Amino acid sequence: MQNMIYLLYGPDTYRSRQKLNEIIAGYRERAGSDLNLHRFDAAEDDFAALKIALETGSLFSPKKLVVVEQAFSTPHWEALHASVLAHRGSTDTIVVLRDGALGEEAKKRLAEISPLTDKAQEFALLVGAGVERWIRQEAASRGLILSPVEFLVLAAKGGDLWAIANELDKLAVSDRGEKSGGAALAARTPKVFDLGDTFFSAPRQGLRHLLSLLSHGHEDMHLFSYLTNHARTLLAVKISQETHQPLKLGIHPFVVKKASQIVRTLSRDQLHSFFCRFFEEDWRIKVGLSRPQDSLIRMLWKQ
Repeated sequence: MQNMIYLLYGPDTYRSRQKLNEIIAGYRERAGSDLNLHRFDAAEDDFAALKIALETGSLFSPKKLVVVEQAFSTPHWEALHASVLAHRGSTDTIVVLRDGALGEEAKKRLAEISPLTDKAQEFALLVGAGVERWIRQEAASRGLILSPVEFLVLAAKGGDLWAIANELDKLAVSDRGEKSGGAALAARTPKVFDLGDTFFSAPRQGLRHLLSLLSHGHEDMHLFSYLTNHARTLLAVKISQETHQPLKLGIHPFVVKKASQIVRTLSRDQLHSFFCRFFEEDWRIKVGLSRPQDSLIRMLWKQ
């Protein structure tokens, strides 16, 4: 087995963890029962034990794999650096140094050791099309066929691959019959009022409700009009609360009660901004620059 020093780093800890597991699995397959695996957290574990694992051999196994987590965040960096480099001429030790998002000091340490290592891989956060490709790959690896609603709900989580993977795992073990892409992420068909309850204060839930309503045949222009009126109602209720003036729009008491709960966490400026954005998007729709559903999704993304 050839001597190797790997560097795995970057804020996307899910994919770097996947890569680490691939490395371990690969060397375990090659070494079989001879593989001597050591795993340490350099920021928390006893550094003396880590130093011994790096610098001493084994009477029973000539092959050794040492994994060091939080390698560039450790308070023992100088000693770790020296111990890692001390065995570079060896042919029986593989070292994997792994860390997440790096601060300035950790970046200096990475730059210091990078020229002396064999392989380095950075894991930046995925965005846009990169997230979508990753979701398709991970769904396929679990034998899942996602519905359009499920796919869009997952994509809305952005680069949080841990959260997406958690949802995919839930889908994989859920009762989905033939796994044919049922709406497991939206088991209950939402009502239009669910969209009104979440659109302004909980954008992720709002997006899920919006996509589900569209997939069930609701007209996007009707939803846009409903939310425009709802924005007007919320703003009126907020102004009434702050000025202690009675409402003059003839709004049903139940609607006022629901609106009061929503505006509790929203400022008057936020609600006014929503109201203005609806006017802007309405203009874009009327002149053909946007579709109602595109305008609503854009408003949710920009919250």
